[in-house]
Amino acid sequence: MEKQQSGAQSEVRLAREPIMTADEARRLGDQELFDQLERLVIETRGNLAEVARRIGRDRSTVRYHLRRFGMLGEALGAKAAKGARSALDAAPEMKTLRPSD
Repeated sequence: MEKQQSGAQSEVRLAREPIMTADEARRLGDQELFDQLERLVIETRGNLAEVARRIGRDRSTVRYHLRRFGMLGEALGAKAAKGARSALDAAPEMKTLRPSD
């Protein structure tokens, strides 16, 4: 919507371009969720029930997102534990939380 004043010939524009597109917002939200899940999986040493409690979601929802982001294989257990150890190796500041081998 545009409004023109007749005397001063100045324009006031009320319509603005969006700050970001829906796709950009979705990607930003996904990145934030990925970062949060990655941090919590490391902090909880792969305890998905605890991750779910901390973010207030069902464990099945947490597993869905972990699979979606490629952070969890089809089978839980040894693969999940190995993935958590790999994530710990990638984060040197978290080495104090490393599970004993």
